[in-house]
Amino acid sequence: MAQPCGQLDCLHAARCGSQLPWTLGLRMSYRVTQIELLGFGTRWLTPERSKNAYQFALPYTHSKRYGLNEDTVEDIQRLEISDHAQAKRWLSDRFLVEGTVQIVFGDDEVCVIDADKFIANWDQIFVPSRDDAVVLHNLNNQVLFYCHEEELEFGYRISPTIHSTRSR
Repeated sequence: MAQPCGQLDCLHAARCGSQLPWTLGLRMSYRVTQIELLGFGTRWLTPERSKNAYQFALPYTHSKRYGLNEDTVEDIQRLEISDHAQAKRWLSDRFLVEGTVQIVFGDDEVCVIDADKFIANWDQIFVPSRDDAVVLHNLNNQVLFYCHEEELEFGYRISPTIHSTRSR
């Protein structure tokens, strides 16, 4: 399956072979439109897979506040974002650049992009005061929570069978 090229024009998609989000059964929300226009080659999960990804990510979030769950995530580090360049350095120092990340906005909107594109452009992906998201790295157990109040929490998912599977 071809990756979206970032142009949301049906005629263009037919020419370049892109799989546009609505052809997967996704509704075209502001978020899908905004991220597609960035041209990162974002792959959106189908509704069924989005629900599964959401259910997988949910235990890593705290049930009473915006952030990560201390019972399922270890070594949690927090950053209140005051400068986007500083936040990008903070992410670069922690998040593995290889592979892909799965960004879980909710049970109906989950996308996968290259980790290096996520780190370099995180501030274009999230919209302050509107987005909360869990970001799961697909090559290791790193997890990130972005809060709409411009806060990041980073940590390592605890494996249910092995207490610590930390890797970078």
